[in-house]
Amino acid sequence: ILELGCGPAYMWKECSSRIPAGWDITLSDLSSGMVDAAWRNLVVTGRAYNFKEIDAQSIPFEAETFDAVIANHMLYHVPDRAKAIAEIKRVLKTGGHFFATTVGDTHMQEITNWFRQIHKSEVWDSFANLFTLENGLAQLQPFFPNVTLSRYEDNLRVTELEPLMAYFRSMTRASELSDAGFAKLEADLENELKEKGRIFITKDSGLFEAVK
Repeated sequence: ILELGCGPAYMWKECSSRIPAGWDITLSDLSSGMVDAAWRNLVVTGRAYNFKEIDAQSIPFEAETFDAVIANHMLYHVPDRAKAIAEIKRVLKTGGHFFATTVGDTHMQEITNWFRQIHKSEVWDSFANLFTLENGLAQLQPFFPNVTLSRYEDNLRVTELEPLMAYFRSMTRASELSDAGFAKLEADLENELKEKGRIFITKDSGLFEAVK
């Protein structure tokens, strides 16, 4: 198994006791810091994993190497996705599976709408738009004719305002917003929380499964 963009590998740490002993797992990321974080999180499990710094656009393995390749919420970060998907297909064995998770167009749409109301340009496009549940199939099918999509039904009901505002301020484009804009956003959300007892946020995520 190869995971591309493993990040700190929390998934593997939480599931370590459920993974069969015979599995050969390589966890990779473009960031050397993430690879190091993954190693630090998993070394305590006592399980054997392989760690490697990998660019998904040029995977350093021979063809027909892996039974499965995983890309969790990462393909929208890849500059040349077609090249990466071709590489994934190359390193998969015939009959191998590719699993790619991402978000849909309505994912956290309330957050997007709130920011659009206070952003000076009123344009707040998600970086995930490059590979979504809506457009991902068209990107995968030229390489994997057999692709299925499973959607995961979920949502958030936020009952504390402070953590939500901290999340807003941590976002990449938050620096473009004025203090007055943040104050207005906080006041609007505080009113919603008082009126409804919770702040509702839509979540829209899912998984593509492709077979070579």
